[in-house]
Amino acid sequence: MKKIYLILLLLCCLFSANAGTLRRILATDTSTSTPDGYTKVVFVNVSSCSAVPSMVIENSSGERFELVAREPGVAPYMYFIPNGQYVVVSMHNVATLNTAQGGMRVGASFNASSVGYFTIDSKYEETIPDSFPSYGPYPMSYEQSVPAGYSKIVVDSSDKFINGNLVIENLTTNKLYTLYGSATYYKLWYYFIPKGEYRVVSVGANYKTRVNGSIAYKGFEFKFLESGSVFFNE
Repeated sequence: MKKIYLILLLLCCLFSANAGTLRRILATDTSTSTPDGYTKVVFVNVSSCSAVPSMVIENSSGERFELVAREPGVAPYMYFIPNGQYVVVSMHNVATLNTAQGGMRVGASFNASSVGYFTIDSKYEETIPDSFPSYGPYPMSYEQSVPAGYSKIVVDSSDKFINGNLVIENLTTNKLYTLYGSATYYKLWYYFIPKGEYRVVSVGANYKTRVNGSIAYKGFEFKFLESGSVFFNE
């Protein structure tokens, strides 16, 4: 039993030594002075993305600290970081991170007293299922809610009822989707396609095709956000 208690005590000491908490204030706080041996550094999300970025850093003693930004458009946090050399261990919801010493990635090292600032362009890091299906086509008269994470894509086959097809690739998942035009009965119908950035893989025949109003061709890149459109015409 004593051995178990000893092991637990050692583990607690180990975790305490490897995890630390940084004091932080708002950038609007002008009355709090910087303690001796520390550097005050701003950690600010400068993008319009609402994803909250964070970063874990580690000093030469193996102690780790987490810095978390606030949402954009509000006063950012200022962190008091003990002076010394650090390594970036991990980032979350971070597209790019810049400092007075230049851009940084996981594995980069910096000195707290000269890093200056942290400015972050944030992004959402979401786990996307490997098989994210498409749904449709559905006639326009069939009204239904758009599934979460999807875009409603209206396909117009023109008055000629062109039975077109367009193959697109999701640039995040590399999954292929095919959108078909109608040959009969329906000039318009719609699909549900996962939101994201896409590239045209192929256009199925010798006709004019537009995606979101722009002429589509092999290699053409575009985004499907809340909604989108595909138009097949002669």
